[in-house]
Amino acid sequence: MHLSVVFVVLIISAGIFVSLFTSFGVFKSVVLAPLSLSSGLKAATNANLWPNVYTTVAELNEASIATIINQVAFGLNILFSLALLGIILLLVKRKPDFRDYLLIGASAIVYLIITSNWALQLSIYLYLFLLLLPVIAALIMLLREKESAIDAKLAIILVIWFIGMIFASTKGVRFILLLTPAFGIAIGVAIGYF
Repeated sequence: MHLSVVFVVLIISAGIFVSLFTSFGVFKSVVLAPLSLSSGLKAATNANLWPNVYTTVAELNEASIATIINQVAFGLNILFSLALLGIILLLVKRKPDFRDYLLIGASAIVYLIITSNWALQLSIYLYLFLLLLPVIAALIMLLREKESAIDAKLAIILVIWFIGMIFASTKGVRFILLLTPAFGIAIGVAIGYF
């Protein structure tokens, strides 16, 4: 609870001071600018007629979701599903009850579906939303409990890491390497839990 209050105060104060010293548009662009960054990277020339070196850098070639999973999980989609399940396992009790087993089973089904060949053809936004659904369900279940000894910070960090790096990897293959540590941690959690 304490960290969420600090986070909200930070966002509000940043919004106020950035808007006072510059403009609200600058503060708003903090959220929207990373999403529009990739549009200018692929243009061959700029308005000033200088060539764009980003078009010749092979590391900035776009990757599909299938390529990302193949690179990170050694071509084994089930390993990627297991790593995603590791994030869910961080949000359940060490000795699960029926609701936890239901969450684990439903999450496993969702993660097996989103690593199937059909789901790898989805748009990146829909894919990331489907990846996030079991985590949202687990967090809601965790919040509804009166007293819980589970700390969700690591799971939240891992899911943000996964989503951010999968999105970044669709804009440049070099970012796949940054997904590997999160994958290793999540698969280690899953193996350790089982």
